[in-house]
Amino acid sequence: MVDNSNQNRLKQQLDTKEMIFTQTVPSAIAAVSKAWQQCKSQLDTPAIKALIVELHQLANESAAAGFLDIAEIAQASTEALSKTNTKLPPLQIHSEQTLDVLFLALETAAHNIINKQNTSTPPYRRASDEPLVIVMGDTNAIFDDISKQLSDEGIRTRQVSSIEQFLAISPALKPAVILIQLSSSTPGVGLSQIEQLKHHTLELPSIVVVAEQDDILSRLNAARAGAAAYFTHPLPINQAVEFIRSQQHTAHSSAYRVLIINDDATSAEQSLLIMQKNGIKTRLLTNPANVLATLIEFQPELILIDLHMRETNGLELAANIRHHYAYSSTAIVFWADDSVIDHHRNALNAADEEFFIKSMELKQFIAAIEVKVKRSRIIQEMMVRDGLTGLLNRSTLDDHLQLEISKNKHQQKPFSYVMLNLDHFSTVNEEFGYQVGYEVLKALGALFNRRLRAVDTAARFGGEEVVLILPNTSAGQAKLLVAELLRKFSTLKFGVNKRQFSVTFSAGIAEFPKFQDMPALIDAANQALYQAKAEGRNRVRLANC
Repeated sequence: MVDNSNQNRLKQQLDTKEMIFTQTVPSAIAAVSKAWQQCKSQLDTPAIKALIVELHQLANESAAAGFLDIAEIAQASTEALSKTNTKLPPLQIHSEQTLDVLFLALETAAHNIINKQNTSTPPYRRASDEPLVIVMGDTNAIFDDISKQLSDEGIRTRQVSSIEQFLAISPALKPAVILIQLSSSTPGVGLSQIEQLKHHTLELPSIVVVAEQDDILSRLNAARAGAAAYFTHPLPINQAVEFIRSQQHTAHSSAYRVLIINDDATSAEQSLLIMQKNGIKTRLLTNPANVLATLIEFQPELILIDLHMRETNGLELAANIRHHYAYSSTAIVFWADDSVIDHHRNALNAADEEFFIKSMELKQFIAAIEVKVKRSRIIQEMMVRDGLTGLLNRSTLDDHLQLEISKNKHQQKPFSYVMLNLDHFSTVNEEFGYQVGYEVLKALGALFNRRLRAVDTAARFGGEEVVLILPNTSAGQAKLLVAELLRKFSTLKFGVNKRQFSVTFSAGIAEFPKFQDMPALIDAANQALYQAKAEGRNRVRLANC
């Protein structure tokens, strides 16, 4: 086992770095801001180089201290400045406005650190919200390449050189995946690391093996050791990203919610305890007359109705539930003894409802519950999401907007409604084909799904138009976020037959309660979007009151 004193020492070192950085960050940001103002007044190569040096130092120090928000923004600023042509003032390629937004983001992030004001609803998604991959082993060209590819896909990486270091930082960082390399020269080293990790801790994230060789024996040995995925180098980045994000989603997925309806509490008690013991959030309703109130309050994903109740007909109760539109697609399963099921089989088939037999084994019962709820979740996702982009669909967007207006009407809290549209998208379809256009839309949806908070809404309004609803966010904060999203999206490369291109978007923002109802918000954001298009596209504009 790892020496506790060693773990404490490593933790103290990390805490010390964090404390020192918190104390020095105001002067570091001030130096960057001063250098930027000098750049704006006298744009030349020495001024830009001086600013890049300040940003490099800030990025390195903030990354070492674990403040990845600041490190990411500082690195993005460095990349923007590196592309600036000093012979073409004012700043072109990346506009002065974009750089102003980046430096404002730096000041905001630093302010939040100093005052500990990081709330559950920040104006932009923190880098720490992104999945983290722990890279186990010494730095080499392969791991450097993998880290860069994952970073480009919005996935953070952190290298650890030893199991002791991993155990010291893992509880605080909560990685989604551990990535271990299998070398063709010493294949047993990577596998032994997996065994040691399993020996030291019971709660391990999923382990991914990256190997140089691809043969059945290597894959079998990795699976036996406990690897959840096996990739060969060069890393198939799309498959790897999909797996990593699935692990993050699994780790944060909520418990299943099952409502049992049975007027005999004694007979339902055992089932209730079994499900709760297996991590299923369960509610028992013994008075079916209260079913609607319970549905509204508990929002079950599966309703398990005892078919043989004393006072109520289970089939009629299910039909009554189905009459309420909000629960018309909620999974319902009837539960009864074999003889009762046989007696009602024709009626059950006619109602197109499923049933469980009470005599089924415990493991089979729990497995059946899990399968049913998983299937229900998939169906619900298909009903509310756009199949191409993965964003919410138009009808779901309207529901979310109306809910946000109703929620904030009395408290007069702000939220922002953003309407954005891809620039020159028809040209993309004409020159490169609709399939490439679909890839652009998919990339846009993936960016929003990665970068927005869980409380935010992103929906495909239609065609190449997307709408964002950002709760507890002023128009100014929303402009900061959308400008950063625009910068990131504009760096993506698309193409076909060795022809590459980038795409930008234009956006308009309206703030509630300055615009107090759905038509006013939509119209104001639309007008601001038209203004952004008229001014040359590739920009964000706020609606005028």
